[in-house]
Amino acid sequence: MGRLLDEQSDHDPIEFTHFDCWFGEEGDSQHHRLQLYCDASIEELVPKMLDIVTSWEQTLEISILSGITEHFDGNLEQLVLAAGWDNTWSLILMQILRHEYAVYEGSTFIEIY
Repeated sequence: MGRLLDEQSDHDPIEFTHFDCWFGEEGDSQHHRLQLYCDASIEELVPKMLDIVTSWEQTLEISILSGITEHFDGNLEQLVLAAGWDNTWSLILMQILRHEYAVYEGSTFIEIY
């Protein structure tokens, strides 16, 4: 089992996502980008989540989504609607931890080591 880190590592992460980078344009403030993220609908967020997690699967060479969406016919949006946004991220992070990676979850980002 990997580790859920209490403090952000000094090392460069293998993978990451910063939620304030999901929306907005170059030059927009972080506050504005986070507001766009917070105001987005599930239909807008799920494709971005899918892109991020699919990229992580390729980089880390692990399966993340199949283990958490199997009861939803592989449909990530149905999982998010049933379990909620935060719980879906928790399930994703648990899958990563099971593959012995360390994870740091900040208030606006996730980093994998």
